[in-house]
Amino acid sequence: MPNWCFTTYKIVGDIKEIHDLNNKLMKLDNMKEPLVPNGFGNLWLGCLVKILGGDVEKVYCRGDITEFSYNEEDDVLTIDTQTAWAEMEEVRHFIEKVYPGLKIYYYEEEPGMEIYQTNDKHGHFFPERFILDDFEGDGPEYYNDTDSLLKAASEIFCKELKTMADLNEIVENSDGYSLHDIQVVND
Repeated sequence: MPNWCFTTYKIVGDIKEIHDLNNKLMKLDNMKEPLVPNGFGNLWLGCLVKILGGDVEKVYCRGDITEFSYNEEDDVLTIDTQTAWAEMEEVRHFIEKVYPGLKIYYYEEEPGMEIYQTNDKHGHFFPERFILDDFEGDGPEYYNDTDSLLKAASEIFCKELKTMADLNEIVENSDGYSLHDIQVVND
């Protein structure tokens, strides 16, 4: 059984291409039977690859779309996936090949392997850069910068924390918290 990776994609660019991709997703979602037999259902990533003209034997697509929506005001298509171990990079690159007028930004989170990554280097869609996870309480909290993280952590731990080294020391000696950097990766 794999560790599950949760990824959110924000797709922008050519409006006609966004509409076409969204229409294909709606078509897949509304089918009585999956386009390609599988264990994930109509929105298996292999079904998406197939409807876009690809070969599911040549594009690694282990996982499915859990939700998708199109925001007409901003012309942004959002797709959420659950996949095995990591973001399905081959599927993303395949979509960008089929639709060269689109840019796909993503944020992936796979806590088991401590993978927290985004390709949104300017933080337009995914501005968060740190996660402070409270195992026993509120769960993960996301922070855009060190100042907001240190301020919140100072309140949580009832101690003024001025540097990341101060925070790392507290977290390392804590049984109930973990701290993660969200890496910005190049595509």
